[in-house]
Amino acid sequence: MEKLTEVELESIKLVDEDARTFERSLLNIEEIDLTISGWDFKVGIQGAKDKPAIITLHDIGLNYVSCYQTFFCYHLMEPVLRNFSIYHITLPGQQENASTLEGTDYPSMHELGNLIIKFCDQMCIKDFIGFGMGAGANILIRCANSHPKRVDQLILINPTVSKVGWVEWWYQRWSIKYLSQNFLSVYSEDYFLWHLFGYKTIADKTDLITAYRQSLHNLNPVNLARLCQTFVNRTDIRLIRKEAGDSSETLSCPVMIVVGNYSSHIDDSVNFNSKLDPLTSTWFKVSDCGGMVQEECPDKLAEAFILMLKGNGYPFIDLLEMSSDSDSESSDDNSESISLRLAMWDLGHCDPKKCTGRKLHRLKCVSILRLGQRFAGIILSPLGTQSVAPDDKAIVEQYGVAVVDCSWAKLDVTPFKKMTGPHCRMLPYLVAANPINYGKPCKLSCVEALAATLHITGFHSQSTLLLSKFKWGKSFATLNEDLLNQYSSCSNSSEVVKAQTAYLNQSVEKDKPDFPPSDSDDDDDEYSSD
Repeated sequence: MEKLTEVELESIKLVDEDARTFERSLLNIEEIDLTISGWDFKVGIQGAKDKPAIITLHDIGLNYVSCYQTFFCYHLMEPVLRNFSIYHITLPGQQENASTLEGTDYPSMHELGNLIIKFCDQMCIKDFIGFGMGAGANILIRCANSHPKRVDQLILINPTVSKVGWVEWWYQRWSIKYLSQNFLSVYSEDYFLWHLFGYKTIADKTDLITAYRQSLHNLNPVNLARLCQTFVNRTDIRLIRKEAGDSSETLSCPVMIVVGNYSSHIDDSVNFNSKLDPLTSTWFKVSDCGGMVQEECPDKLAEAFILMLKGNGYPFIDLLEMSSDSDSESSDDNSESISLRLAMWDLGHCDPKKCTGRKLHRLKCVSILRLGQRFAGIILSPLGTQSVAPDDKAIVEQYGVAVVDCSWAKLDVTPFKKMTGPHCRMLPYLVAANPINYGKPCKLSCVEALAATLHITGFHSQSTLLLSKFKWGKSFATLNEDLLNQYSSCSNSSEVVKAQTAYLNQSVEKDKPDFPPSDSDDDDDEYSSD
């Protein structure tokens, strides 16, 4: 027998074909560039105009896109978007593909705090709610300490008010050394991921970690080194807790401290909380979560955030409407009926509480087909050889649309050949907005697949009505608005495929980062036709 030679495999990278993607074109965020005291800031503006202001600041290794964009587009955050103007500030030189900053100077943490106040002056913002993480939280604390009348309240993830410790200084020292040479080493990547997520999340959520590891490569290493050096050089923020109700030597505004159960910054957050007035501060530890709470548990953070806003002078936010179970029926679900025939084969794989197809059946919007029963209308199935297109309108109008409700994890054993008919189709590229697979390309729920088909084939009002049965349904229409309009303006399947290809090629050229997940990374949810 031939002797086998041992070899060592190096630089092996796993590629997830269904990886989540950030897509600015699908989100309603206006970006502006501002120069404040000689420093250039990239600002993303979101939400309603002329409303109370929320200012977000990111941590090291991030910018506003990778830190907050998906959280503020999460469906539970819709009441915040309706009632506030959100200003996502990216610190100088930290935006994607930024050019290297001139000179060697970078503002100190205290100076960055003053620049935020100058930003408010320039934007005519009298006072604001601060939402910060890590280094961004430290800057907002300095703002509130130096300018108490300008900061209304603070929501802070992984905050720290003390100077750098020896362990952090040592790790940062070597990371900054590599970054200053315009080189993002594996050592630096691992340090940032530990800083942001903690060890448990790194081990358990590889898709999320892969997404953020890739996003680090979109940052300018030299600029990142300067921000890290500024963060390492931070000074203590002098705060002293006296008796309850006395905030003369601590922050006077309400503060909510948020930290994950497996975060690397629990001790820092506890130390900070010990310096605050207990009557105006809240310490919130999220279970089963690492450092990136807004990514790992967006539902818990969103509800806590809205509760804090309601308790501190913003009672007009309708928390109950958005925090109720996403699959619960709204009071007007049955006020209008679907005029087209909609059907599904239910294989019983999904959690009945999360299955959108079963909810539609309870609302008498969808009928159930038996296994082996043929369907004369459009069938959304992987057996399809062409895409859904506007020229399918006559078939939809006469015979309707059917989906296969099965688990994404059980596609290999799903008997698709027993669920067929003369018009099998596949859906073009779209992004899921359901809470299970939020942000994941093509992993649509039943209601998303049906609504997309109705929109593409020209039944726009019926599509909107179908999505209205779900609290997050509007998010799907918003995320995919441009794509759905492009597909519905085509004539046939080949044109739809060309539009899809053109969009994907354009997206590759832009080298996008990844969409974060929703409140679950479990793909074992319903399958819907794509």
